[in-house]
Amino acid sequence: MTATSPPATAAATGTPPRSERRRARGRQKAAARPVRRALLRAATVAAPFLATGCAWTRIPGLRYAPPLLALSRDGAPGRIVLLGTVHAGLPRFYPLPAAVEQAFAHASRLLVEVDVEARAAAIRATGAALGVLPEGETLETVLRPSTYRALRAAWRDRPWDLHAMRRLRPWALALQLPDLDDARLGADPRDGLERHLIDRARGRGMSVIELEDAGAQVRAFAGGPPDEQDAALALRLAARAAHARTYGRIVDAWRTGDLDALAALKDLAFPPDGALAGLRRRLFADRDEGLADGLAQALDRPDTAMALVGTLHLAGPDALQHALARRGVAARRVDAG
Repeated sequence: MTATSPPATAAATGTPPRSERRRARGRQKAAARPVRRALLRAATVAAPFLATGCAWTRIPGLRYAPPLLALSRDGAPGRIVLLGTVHAGLPRFYPLPAAVEQAFAHASRLLVEVDVEARAAAIRATGAALGVLPEGETLETVLRPSTYRALRAAWRDRPWDLHAMRRLRPWALALQLPDLDDARLGADPRDGLERHLIDRARGRGMSVIELEDAGAQVRAFAGGPPDEQDAALALRLAARAAHARTYGRIVDAWRTGDLDALAALKDLAFPPDGALAGLRRRLFADRDEGLADGLAQALDRPDTAMALVGTLHLAGPDALQHALARRGVAARRVDAG
């Protein structure tokens, strides 16, 4: 073996001698330096924008264009700009896109489904009246065994909380189960579009008009038979157990104004067929008739208004736009980006 021959172990294993390995590592480090510098520069630039709660409008190149529609009717003097909203919001929603801010600035009235904060007492009263099981019944006695097992598993670490809620009807308990994604992202109704814009409207003396009565949504959830309520709770529990990103996916689709993606997510959260078909109809198609009546009537006033409805109302074959069309109201898409 000569001084330049590789060691036997190196030859046997196919590895280069130690000196050659050192030289190779040096060459690799030198080649990697520009890449590392570029990544560091990118991270330095991106860090402020990727921070939790960073406003989307500050992120270069990020599309922020939630669903925005211009409503009109032949012969009607009024105009309405309709914004699809997310009820539980995130700080990063604000400030809103320029097109949304402009629509709000030009509006003389704000039309909403319901002012939840102003009607909180009425909503609680309706929920209390409709959300408690009859005397002698508990969740254990009314739920299917498989649903009750899933419920106990979900509250495994807090059994006393489940005991305190044992007399709630299944639909009411389902509403106590936020998507795990809500908690992870920090979703809060106080950051929702309705709360944000209602507060601003009140601050500038702008009229806030409610399109529904306070108990409409509560009655929609509460109006189903026991099998439907069981199925709704089971679906909610299964989504939590699977760590479904339903809220995050809805927010992503809303941010980009993707109505097709929102329609698919609407089907996941509120299946149009099977045991939950009645719930889907009451929450959307039935309520949309009343919302469409209110919006059509608002066009009779010679001014410009802004309207807010939950974004899922604008997606799918049962979208609000169809109810509006039956009343002669055209809904033209506006690019909010």
